[in-house]
Amino acid sequence: MRRLGSRIVLVSLLLGCGCTSQDVHPPEPRLRFTSRAQGLWADAPIFTREWDGMSRVSVVVHNPGPQDAGLLAQIDWYDAYGRPVPTVIRGSARISVPREGEVTFEHVNANPGATDFRIVIDGDTPYPPAPVPTR
Repeated sequence: MRRLGSRIVLVSLLLGCGCTSQDVHPPEPRLRFTSRAQGLWADAPIFTREWDGMSRVSVVVHNPGPQDAGLLAQIDWYDAYGRPVPTVIRGSARISVPREGEVTFEHVNANPGATDFRIVIDGDTPYPPAPVPTR
């Protein structure tokens, strides 16, 4: 019995070592960053259905870098069958994430058929550093 117990401990140690990963933030299939938005990361998107049938999605984007980041966030809505769902409100927005900060991107779709979404976050033109006054 002692030999079986030591095998179980060894197997659990080996399995535990294989579970660690360099990627702290696992990929979210409904959220994608382009290569121009490198260094940024986001929490998992939160999807809610309001009492009046509206669909709402929000995602917090983090910028650990030393400069502000200008982004273009594009959201596309889909129905339960994967077909595009039209929206009254434009599905893209320019957002600015402060250096070493975060910002919440939120979008609402009034179409009750909107049950799924895809968000693509693309780097926009970086903001130039503030000019230093000279005397």
